[in-house]
Amino acid sequence: MADSKKTRDRLIAELEAARRRIAGLEACEIERGRAERILQARLRLMQLSIAASMEELLIATVDEAERLTDSRVGFYHFLAADQKTIELQAWSTRTSKEMCRAEGRGLHYDVAKAGVWVDCIHERRAVVHNDYAALPHKKGLPPGHASIVRDVAAPVFRQDKIVAILGVGNKPAAYADADVEAVSLLADMAWDIVEGKRAQEAMRALERSYQELVELSPIGIFQSTPEGRCLSANVRLAAMSGYASARDFRDSMQDVGAQHYVDPNDRVEILKTLERRAVIRKEVRLRRKDGSVMWADLNMRAVRDEAGKVQRYEGFISDITQRKRAAEELREMAEFVRHNPAPVFQIAPDGRILRINPAAQDILGRDPVGTPVCEILPDLGGVRLGDIEPGDPLHLELGLSDKWFAFTAAKSSVDDSIFVYGSDITERKWVEQALGKSKERYRRMLGSVTSYIYTVTVENGKAVSTHHGPGCAAVTGYDSEDYARDPDLWLTMVHNGDREAVLEQARRATAGGEAPALEHRIVHKDGSVRWISNTPVVRRDEAGLVVVYDGLIADITERKRLEKELRAAKEKAESASRAKSEFLANMSHEVRTPMNAMLGLAHLALKRAVGGEQRELLEGAMEAGSSLLQIINDILDFSKIEAGRLNLECETFELRALLDKLIKTFAPIARKKGLDFNVRVREDTPDSLVGDQGKIRQVLVNLISNALKFTQEGEVAVFVSPGPRNMPEAGAAEGPAGVLFAVSDTGIGIAPDKTGVIFDSFTQADSSTTKRFGGTGLGLAISRKLTDIMGGRIWVESVPDKGSTFYFTAVLSRREPERKPVARDRALARSPAGPLCILVAEDDRMNQIFAHSVLTDAGHSVAIAANGRQAIEMLADAPYDIVLMDISMPEMDGDEATRAIRASTSGAFDPRIPIVAMTAHALRGDRERFLASGMDGYIAKPVDPDGLILAIAQALARDDANPGPGR
Repeated sequence: MADSKKTRDRLIAELEAARRRIAGLEACEIERGRAERILQARLRLMQLSIAASMEELLIATVDEAERLTDSRVGFYHFLAADQKTIELQAWSTRTSKEMCRAEGRGLHYDVAKAGVWVDCIHERRAVVHNDYAALPHKKGLPPGHASIVRDVAAPVFRQDKIVAILGVGNKPAAYADADVEAVSLLADMAWDIVEGKRAQEAMRALERSYQELVELSPIGIFQSTPEGRCLSANVRLAAMSGYASARDFRDSMQDVGAQHYVDPNDRVEILKTLERRAVIRKEVRLRRKDGSVMWADLNMRAVRDEAGKVQRYEGFISDITQRKRAAEELREMAEFVRHNPAPVFQIAPDGRILRINPAAQDILGRDPVGTPVCEILPDLGGVRLGDIEPGDPLHLELGLSDKWFAFTAAKSSVDDSIFVYGSDITERKWVEQALGKSKERYRRMLGSVTSYIYTVTVENGKAVSTHHGPGCAAVTGYDSEDYARDPDLWLTMVHNGDREAVLEQARRATAGGEAPALEHRIVHKDGSVRWISNTPVVRRDEAGLVVVYDGLIADITERKRLEKELRAAKEKAESASRAKSEFLANMSHEVRTPMNAMLGLAHLALKRAVGGEQRELLEGAMEAGSSLLQIINDILDFSKIEAGRLNLECETFELRALLDKLIKTFAPIARKKGLDFNVRVREDTPDSLVGDQGKIRQVLVNLISNALKFTQEGEVAVFVSPGPRNMPEAGAAEGPAGVLFAVSDTGIGIAPDKTGVIFDSFTQADSSTTKRFGGTGLGLAISRKLTDIMGGRIWVESVPDKGSTFYFTAVLSRREPERKPVARDRALARSPAGPLCILVAEDDRMNQIFAHSVLTDAGHSVAIAANGRQAIEMLADAPYDIVLMDISMPEMDGDEATRAIRASTSGAFDPRIPIVAMTAHALRGDRERFLASGMDGYIAKPVDPDGLILAIAQALARDDANPGPGR
């Protein structure tokens, strides 16, 4: 408590000095206000340091730094003494609760691998980053970490070493010098308090350790003044003196000589002796609280000041009342010893046997009284009997005749003779011998294991001898004697291809350097090649020189064989995966190419059909084709999901815009069936999100399609709101956001026992629904897998004949709305700048007709090339505004043709001409691959006419904004 008061007084004095210093330096009202806030923060931390833990103090420090700099995130790290490792000690309260789910206190980082947040360590000064996103050397943030906009971090120096850093971030405005000063002051002050806390904790720990040692001691401990007043006593002394507690004893003993000693003259004599001796040991009689007497063994010394004046006396007291009483009881025990079946000896101080009991005499077969004990018990004769102290017996085991005995030798406190008491342990010795034999068998078993230890002796930096331990024969075929006879045997049996690596490992180990484990081959005695693991461990002498290194040799031949088999199996699996991927790509292309022509031509025919039965037939064909395309897409999607090849896109999209498109898609279908179709979004649902809008749309399309298909009257409704409580909230401007989607209908409903199986693959609630409504049974299975990979789930609530509500959730990310340059693209799509001259590279005749019809109807002129080579030739013959390029074509495919166009230097055509991929390759990665080859746009077959016109307009707009090949 005195140290705490001194620390508090010192801190308060420093505070007052700082207050005067700041008051004298501040020149304006703003600076005075800032200084006052810093001063108040330091005062709060000083006051908190008195009672708070170190962790609470560091969190409070970071909180104060946040408040002073108007920051949103903060941390405090300790730097290791080697300046290489940094350890997180505390996040700020706001960071832990609101912004960051990354791992917390105690996490270690390598300074050399850390990012910009340790620049203050590398530069050894406070560092400000006011534009974190623009920093070229940033390394990103771990999962769950708060996003960083700007930050400032200040190091704390002690003796030219950085011991800690304090950092804050995400201030709404740029950080200024005043912020750096505030952070630096708090960081430095916090470390001062940390050091004080550590010193206090160390001192308290030392005091607690000493106090525990005193309190737990089995011997009484005391301190007293020269006048005889007790200063301190431990629990043991109080207990043996009959007092309830150490305090009770201390408070009662105001005159130890008169109150505690039976004869006060004993203390007077002891004090006189201590005037000429440092320590005294004496047996005295002491009086207990109840008046009874105890014999005590007293060890006492005087503690003097520098002038030699006695300050206090302290010492130890052992209760030897029992020992004293034992002397009285010794005579009573004689009769007991006489009839004891175990041997008992009494030995004189000079080593002669004084007496023995009948049991010992029977064992020896004679009376050895007067004989030196070394003749009867040779092992005991070698023991210095004078070293045995009263109350400190000696335990040893000796053979006597044909038996073994465990003897206890104890000195008598009456006449210094030694009593030796024996107990028969012959049976135990037999057991130990049997155990020894078992250990020998175990040692022999080691010779058959697949690992062993070798030892290399090193002198003056050179290996002088090598010993191969038990087990070497099982691994190498040679035993220890073989290696001893031929010192070069080991090197000669190392495989030629690995010999240099083994020699290098031995050189490193001999020199005391880093010698990592090495896997290499050896030639076994039987001629077979074995793989072994060789792990050396260096041992040094007191001077640090290598004297020995041990190595562990382990046979890893079987492991190597398994590894080879695993590699072969892995290559086989990867080959099968590639084959499956190629099959999916071919399946997509071969199916989508004719579907593009079929749907496209049907669409064109509908535009030309006037009405009547002809139009109904065409609409039926369109509807059937669209259903077939949906089935194909479901099968391909399901295959990709099952193969684990379906990944999430990460793009910014507007939720309400996505829902508007769905309304336009499904509203005509609902009107045709006479159903109400409504979409409602709760106001607090975020709109600008980051995620895979395609997967969100796909799940919604599946659920809305099913709802419309299974509903004959009533309504279909879509409701969107923030996710349940166990999902991330949607309140902040950025970060994760859980979103809940619900699609309800008034259709046929689902039986309760079927709600759990409808999400299985190829399953519908009732087999009759397949005949009545159609479908593959994959839509809901795909939806469930899509919601899983989006971090959500899907479920249904339904009542038969009343309707169903399908719910699903997804974890997305919030983002502030951005202006997107889509208006110009849409305007261009609706109204191109004028008629275009378009080159279509397409080998399929039906798709040629479709593209030609759509584009000429839009007012453009069209030329057809049957392959990529012909397209390049046509570009050289006539000017074109844009190229629509199929990918899979004979002679030269679209990818190769695009690269050739971009690389052309002939001057016959502009190599920067816009190129749009119009292809049936629609699997993940295809779009990115084609754009990387130099294309300006991408549209997947089957092609929607409006989508085709939009893709052309967007490519032309992109060409205007980013001229040049490879854009």
